[in-house]
Amino acid sequence: MTTVLLGIGEVMIRGERASATDGLAAAGLKPLTLQAKESLALLNGAQALAALALYNLFAIEDLFRTGLVAGALSVDAAAGSVVPFDACIHELRGHRGQIEAAAAYRTHY
Repeated sequence: MTTVLLGIGEVMIRGERASATDGLAAAGLKPLTLQAKESLALLNGAQALAALALYNLFAIEDLFRTGLVAGALSVDAAAGSVVPFDACIHELRGHRGQIEAAAAYRTHY
């Protein structure tokens, strides 16, 4: 990642391999010119932590969707009521995630 910011190496743009300079240009950016101690900041591991955080965020989103499907199957298997997923109930509570999950149960499952 660091070398790409400097315009060195290759990147993938919409599934096509391109030079780092072309990739930066496609993003509306220019290669960085580093000043004193800036290279250390790019190599200190923060980018690896950011990459791991994003990887886990995407994994959690997949797990959440899996949980919604499992919950919907459980409600269906138990011949459960959809009344607990009524929008009015969840709008009053005001929790965005709860509102979205209830909407998913009502519309998709």
